[in-house]
Amino acid sequence: MGRSYYYFAATLPVLLWGHKPAITVEQFLDDARRLLTEEDFAFLEALLQEGGHEIPAGDALLTEIVKFNQSYHNLLAAFRAQRAGKDPADHVRGEQYQNPYLADALQRASKENNLLAAEEILHETKWQLLEDLVVGHQQDIAFLCVYGLRLKMAQRHAEVNSQKGAKIFDKYEMFQLTGEDYMSLPEHRSR
Repeated sequence: MGRSYYYFAATLPVLLWGHKPAITVEQFLDDARRLLTEEDFAFLEALLQEGGHEIPAGDALLTEIVKFNQSYHNLLAAFRAQRAGKDPADHVRGEQYQNPYLADALQRASKENNLLAAEEILHETKWQLLEDLVVGHQQDIAFLCVYGLRLKMAQRHAEVNSQKGAKIFDKYEMFQLTGEDYMSLPEHRSR
């Protein structure tokens, strides 16, 4: 593992599932830009923006985080494509990486009629699995990557659970979503 970022990690507010975060992803990235090495910041930023990124050579934990995040998005994209009557292979990127916990969460979520409840199941599972990946890491780039991914989910959760977000979800649930409608939801587009 590379450098340690004791100060930065120590100043980050605690993230709790279901609670509005004290900072935004943008604020986190602004601080990271100032406090991380250029290489570590570039990796973190690319991971959070779901862009292509180079994994530092020989770093097994960062490789695992990237694979896990890609697996999560591929699993969702394949599920959404199949639900929309499209070929799942056209909507996944990179290698297929299987995670039985994610697959189980997707099965439970697929049985939900309420889109928000389904998303909650998936995000809560991802939240816990990300935490499990960095046990024993509290100040390195792997910890900061997982923190950023969890912050992104917490921010999304807060936005969805706001009055404006609730109205949007209610509107979509009022219509029986099918194929193209489901795929066109902002958080439900293929990645």
